[in-house]
Amino acid sequence: MEKIALIFFLVFVLLVVVLPLSLIIKLITKSKASSWSGIVIDKKHNTTEDMDDKVTENYFVVVKMDNGGRDRNIAMSPTMWKDFKIGDKIKKLSGEMLPKKG
Repeated sequence: MEKIALIFFLVFVLLVVVLPLSLIIKLITKSKASSWSGIVIDKKHNTTEDMDDKVTENYFVVVKMDNGGRDRNIAMSPTMWKDFKIGDKIKKLSGEMLPKKG
């Protein structure tokens, strides 16, 4: 009986802790490995309010990719969002998490 309880506990830990953690690590690694560049063609600011009157603000720039790929919405902090103007060049280098002007 104790072995069955231990097996259920280990399966639970695997499903609830290890798998989500490994997915998060994989997504961060993939994001850091990517690189791209483009031009800011639009800036967006969305405000949403949930049922508890909590306001959430999201800031995006729309980037026209240099390689001819589809336009991408890049989320960023309000401070970064204010620094970018329409027409600015933007690039994200491999190994970095955030894009920069350039």
